[in-house]
Amino acid sequence: MTETDRSLAEDPRTIIRGGIESRGGNAPMAKLPQVTRFNFGETSRFTVQVVADWRDLEPLRPQWVELAENALEPSPFAENWMLIPALRYGLPGDAARVALVFASDTAFPSHDAVLCGVFPIEEKARFRGLPTRVVRIWSHIYSVGSDPLVRQECAPACIRAFIDWARAEQPAQTLIHFPELRVDSKFFELLIETLRQDGRNYSIVDVWKRAMFQPKADAQQYIQSIGTAHHRHEWRRQERRLSEKGAITFDSLDSVENVQPWLDEFIALEMRGWKGKQGTAFGCGAGHRAWLVDVVRDAFERRRLMMLALRLDDKAIAMRLSFLAHPGSFAFKIAFDESLLKFSPGVLLELENIRRLHTMPEIEWMDSLAAPNHPLMDRVWKGRAAFVSLLVAPGPWLGQILLASIPLLQTLKRLCARRPQDADVHPQQRSD
Repeated sequence: MTETDRSLAEDPRTIIRGGIESRGGNAPMAKLPQVTRFNFGETSRFTVQVVADWRDLEPLRPQWVELAENALEPSPFAENWMLIPALRYGLPGDAARVALVFASDTAFPSHDAVLCGVFPIEEKARFRGLPTRVVRIWSHIYSVGSDPLVRQECAPACIRAFIDWARAEQPAQTLIHFPELRVDSKFFELLIETLRQDGRNYSIVDVWKRAMFQPKADAQQYIQSIGTAHHRHEWRRQERRLSEKGAITFDSLDSVENVQPWLDEFIALEMRGWKGKQGTAFGCGAGHRAWLVDVVRDAFERRRLMMLALRLDDKAIAMRLSFLAHPGSFAFKIAFDESLLKFSPGVLLELENIRRLHTMPEIEWMDSLAAPNHPLMDRVWKGRAAFVSLLVAPGPWLGQILLASIPLLQTLKRLCARRPQDADVHPQQRSD
């Protein structure tokens, strides 16, 4: 009997692979680790613990902060100040859990374990209507990206521990779904490299691009490169016409005392627009508003917030929220006074955002978080970032067969969904 067989016989929820131990199910939380110096090596063992209740995550905040400071790359979505409120206030989405990867040193068993990875997950019985179970990296309607948070010093082992946990804990027909990975991110590059090294099968199921800001030599050169000459002339005319109605100013949130007043302004501005009418504004749900308040307050205290406003006679007519994640950033939300739509206050504020980003050399890019071919962001931001949706077979032969069958199953699903009356119609007889 091999070491793996003995481990599984003792506890079928545990698998050891190359010094990696994965424990799933509802195993009790281990003693919460202290922030200590840790040397990763051959004696390191990685253990996965899954947490369903956000209250069990609260004591981990100090270790979580230390992990974020030493991560392969920033991932606000998976950091404690953004993820815990999402779980606490029950943002829309399936029941989410958090897979935590800890490292301990078998040569020094008395030393506390160290938090090395945070993988928010949701489990689904089907993948896009197909009979394939998936463990999906969880994302909600306000997610800022969906990359897991992994420690740079042991990132490959951390990824392997998570995949091995899925293999041991989940049914054989399970696939792991990474729904949104930026192609030029460090995590994506390392994930692909690790999968290839281990001979694991994976499949890219979607590819798309969206607007991305990357600075030029200066703001004037950047603005001269966007839109058309007519667009730029129109933006200047709109700002001039708006100034005839009163004093216009651009300002940024710069003191903790103003966080709540600014948030109140933003929520009120959003409620007066189309989102308020459709019931999708932050002010339409107590949980959504509470999440925004908690996250913005924490982001400001951590110097991870950029909040701008365009004011007309001191009244906000456009406001935008962005989150900083050096060397990058994320354009989160914008709201504007729709009664002044002919002056394009949202565009004017975006041009100011471009000017300010050019004064911040530590910011190398800003992700628009916008849909592909967005009518505004694609016009004012020149850069594009490529994203993929990725499926991984954790190991069992059944999962690998299903992974290979996904393209065929999707084709069959599309054919079955065709209307019967279309089946006998010649393509040239169908109207455009």
